[in-house]
Amino acid sequence: MKKLFKTHFNNGLVHYGIGVVSTPDSYLKGHIQLAKFHLNNPHIHTITSFEKLILNELPVVSLVFEGLDEEVRLKRDVLIDDDNCMNSKKSIDVSGERVKITPTLISKTFSKLLKSASGNIVNYIEKEYGLKNGFKDGMRYSNQHPINNSYVEYVGVLERV
Repeated sequence: MKKLFKTHFNNGLVHYGIGVVSTPDSYLKGHIQLAKFHLNNPHIHTITSFEKLILNELPVVSLVFEGLDEEVRLKRDVLIDDDNCMNSKKSIDVSGERVKITPTLISKTFSKLLKSASGNIVNYIEKEYGLKNGFKDGMRYSNQHPINNSYVEYVGVLERV
């Protein structure tokens, strides 16, 4: 599971970063430590403009999105098209092609789907089935189905058949 963080600076610039840490505070602390290391060891890695800004001001960091690696990268690619965004590189895979998300096929017997009034869709997968069939990375055990607690949220892209 990866998380997409948005760092908003006082001058209006925005930076999107991907991490595995659990909170925006831990994301910021990690980047501050890395920036200090790069500042003290320029022979290893030069300090970036993002790191310089983090050291000069205390930005606001928020969690934007959480999901599987390829989903988070694609979400980031959409968001970095903004004029005030510091990010310049889009996600590409090893071959240089854009990453395409292919939905995982799953039987309706082992999955449930909830749609909110606002249009949000939440997929749920049966815990035992998910663990036995390689869905563990996308399962969020903290969010159980409201009616049947043997189902947990799945953040990957599912196609129910």
